[in-house]
Amino acid sequence: MNLDAHSALAIIISLAVLIGYFNYRFVRLQSTIAIMAGALIVSIVLIVVGSKSYNAVHPAIINFVKNLHFGHFLMQFLLGSLLFAGALFIDLSRMKQDRWEIGTLAVFSTVASTFIVGTLMWLWLKLLPLQLGYAKCLLFGALISPTDPIAVLAILKKIGAPETLTTIVSSESL
Repeated sequence: MNLDAHSALAIIISLAVLIGYFNYRFVRLQSTIAIMAGALIVSIVLIVVGSKSYNAVHPAIINFVKNLHFGHFLMQFLLGSLLFAGALFIDLSRMKQDRWEIGTLAVFSTVASTFIVGTLMWLWLKLLPLQLGYAKCLLFGALISPTDPIAVLAILKKIGAPETLTTIVSSESL
C-alpha cells in the first residue's frame, strides 16, 4: 500500500470526523479544542506504538512521515486552507467599515503579545539550565502570537457574539 498525500489527507479528515463525532456524542467540549486534544492523543498513541516495535506501525505510514516536507506542507497547504476557511465567512463591506479598528488590533495586539510572550519565555528559561537569546525568544513570541481564525470564529459563533464584534475579531485574526 502506497500512502500518497491524498490518502493521508483522507485519513486525517476521517480521524477528525471521528474525533468530532465522539466529542459531540460523549464529551461535549468546544469542537476546536476537542479536535486538537484528539489529534494529540492519536499522535501520542502512534509514538508509543511506533517506539515499541518498528513493525507495529505500517511501513507506508512511516515512509510517508519520513518523506513529508513539513514546512512546505504547512505553508503551502494547511495555512492557506485555514485562512481561506476563516475568510469565507467575513462580510467584506463590514470589514471595510471597521478597517481602522481591525488594523489597530492586528498590529498592536500582535506586537504586544510578541513582547509579552518573548520576555516571559526569556525570563522563565533563565530559571532553567536552558539559555536562549532574547531575540530567539521574541521570534517564538512572534510565531505564536497571531490568533487562530478558525477557533475565534467557532467561539464567537457559539457564544452568539454581535455581528460587528465577530467581524472585527475574526478579521483581526486573519
